[in-house]
Amino acid sequence: MRRRKVADREGVFVDYGQNARDRTIASAYSIRPTPDARASAPLSWDEVSGVDPATFTLETMRQRIADVGDPTAGMWRRKVALASRFDALELEPQGASS
Repeated sequence: MRRRKVADREGVFVDYGQNARDRTIASAYSIRPTPDARASAPLSWDEVSGVDPATFTLETMRQRIADVGDPTAGMWRRKVALASRFDALELEPQGASS
C-alpha cells in the first residue's frame, strides 16, 4: 500500500482505480471539508492539464455550470476507460490507490 500525504500534493489526482462498479467515492459536485468549501468538479479533458482546484468552490459552481454546462450529462449512456486517457495527457499512470 502506498501512502500519500494530501497536504504535500500539488495538482490534480486522477484516481482511475476508483472507476469501477463496486467503488463508492464522493460524487460530482460534492463539497469538500476545506476552509474554502472546494467542490468536486467534473472537467472536460481539455481542462485537466491547466486546472486550479481552488477555482471550484461552493460559491463558484453555480456559475460554472451556467457557463459550461454539466459535463456529467448523459454519462450513463456510454462507457469510457480512464487508463487510456493518460496518453492523451502525456502522463504516466501511477499505482491505483486502495
